[in-house]
Parts: sequence; C-alpha cells; structure tokens
Amino acid sequence: HNGELILDPYAIPFRLPKNVVWPFKELTDPILPDPPKYFNRIYKVLDVLKADPRGNVFKGLFVKSLTQVKNCVLKQGFTNSGSDKDGRDIRDRLIWQAELYKELSASVPMPIIYDVIQENGFTLLVMQYINGGSLFQKVEDINPLSKCWSDLSTAESFTLIQYATEIVSIIAEMHKRGYVHRDITPVNFLIDKKGKLVLIDIELAYDLRNCIPNPPFTLGTPGFMSPEQQAIKEPAIEQDIYSLGAMLIHL
Repeated sequence: HNGELILDPYAIPFRLPKNVVWPFKELTDPILPDPPKYFNRIYKVLDVLKADPRGNVFKGLFVKSLTQVKNCVLKQGFTNSGSDKDGRDIRDRLIWQAELYKELSASVPMPIIYDVIQENGFTLLVMQYINGGSLFQKVEDINPLSKCWSDLSTAESFTLIQYATEIVSIIAEMHKRGYVHRDITPVNFLIDKKGKLVLIDIELAYDLRNCIPNPPFTLGTPGFMSPEQQAIKEPAIEQDIYSLGAMLIHL
C-alpha cells in the first residue's frame, strides 16, 4: 500500500492481507462463515480434522437418538472446487465415492458411509470415524530416519510386510470386482486399533466393466501415479500395479 515490496502471505483458510481491498465484494465475502454446529440436525461438528480449500474434513457426532450417539467424519466439498472441463467438481467425486461404497464395502475394508447431504454451496459425505492413524504416519514411526531395509529389526520388517500384503489384497479385490483404484498412497489407508488397514479414499476409482465415470476423474498423487495416468490415458489395472510398486518402495 505504500509502494514497498512485502512478503506475499498465504493461509488456509484464506485471510485477507493487511491494507488490501477485497475486489470481489459484489460476488462474495472474503471470510468464510463459521461452519454450522449441526448438519441436518443430527450431525454435530466437534473439530476440524483438515482445513482444505476444496472443503473441510470435520470430526463430528452422529446423534441418531438420545441413546444412539457415535463419532463420525464429515467430508465437505464446496461447489465449483476441483472443477473440470466436463462440468464436474469435488461434489461429484464425493457422490461417486458413496456409490462405490455400496458396490465394494462387502469385500473391501472401508469406513461405513452413513449419509450424503447436498446443500446449495457444498456436498457433505458422512462416514464412520476410524479410531487409528494413517499408514503414512505409521511408516514414519517405524522408520523415521529412512534406514536401509537390512538395518530394520525383524519385528519392524515383518510389520511393514504385513501392511504391504494387506494393501495388495485390498487392491486385488478391487481388480477382481472390475475397479481400478488410481490413488494408492500411504495417506489413503488408515490403521485401526486392531492393526488392520482400512481404505478411506476411493473417489478417483474407475469402473472398468461399465466405463464410468465417463470421462474418468483426472490426476492423482505425484510420485505414486503412473506416467500413463499422468498423461490422462484410459484407466487400466497396470496403472495400479505401478502405484503398488511406488507404495512398496515407500514402505
């Protein structure tokens, strides 16, 4: 404001820098309103697990009745966030994840999906809260210094091999059912209190038998997605094999 260079601030959630005039006042306010304390009057927001420009992830309570209360996760997708040239956005991915859950939950370990709430400004996916940690964090805890495989203890190696075996089994089951996962990364698996892996994010998955979604949702996770997926080639099981290889290297 005084003609001098300043550090360009960046924050999630967005904060308007000092001495900057908001140029979009006719469209929207620069500050997002606080999230409601309840969604649909039965899902109470407790905390923000992840702040994200596309939509936050909340920890909440599913208050089904006075005697039926359980923890849940509320995954939010804002209208127009993550939009593509085919007119879809993050909301379509959440709805697709709910449809996939109906098809795969009997054979693939996933959080229960309780509800899909659609509002004017966002869609909300309500899921079971898994009491545990991410596979990414577990690997960091086991091998924080990235030691060579030969330097790990037998117990540490055995634990990582168990995780690898479970991941391969989960993805093999998806392939058997005709689906390509397309986003096999350590952050998309949780480890529950019994030490079992749970798949938490399948919104990029593709149905090979029915060729849906059409076109497939694009992109993935750099370092794990195959060159073919990065080049937006037609989804194929071989692309998951590449990602499994990257996952094994990570482990």
